[in-house]
Amino acid sequence: MQTNTELLQAIMRELAAPGAGPSAAAAGAGLCGRVGHKFGPLVGPATLALLFGRSLETHRARFPWLPRSAEPAALERSFGAREAHEVAAATGAVLDTFITQMATQIGTRLTHQFLRSVFPAATPAPPQENPE
Repeated sequence: MQTNTELLQAIMRELAAPGAGPSAAAAGAGLCGRVGHKFGPLVGPATLALLFGRSLETHRARFPWLPRSAEPAALERSFGAREAHEVAAATGAVLDTFITQMATQIGTRLTHQFLRSVFPAATPAPPQENPE
């Protein structure tokens, strides 16, 4: 089974992928928005807001520019004034905390299943058989 760290690293590769994708601000906010969109129906909007709010608050000392709200527009505005590496670090920290909290609420296995359904590239490759 993947660890939270391995799953988060796979998700964050999407933010770091080179190419003509969205700005770092839009990409970071988009990752958080996609996670929220997936878990919202399961835990409800109040719990989702609470978990994202706690995640943001946990990292506000390190990233004082993080918004109080996890709304994608607020995240994008906040991220928009930062360098790409700052956005990546903050997004990773917030999502790591959120994933840990969500796993506490609904279990690690279900949390990982939900995340892999949003980020198929985070699905680990099946083990290779030894051709002997």
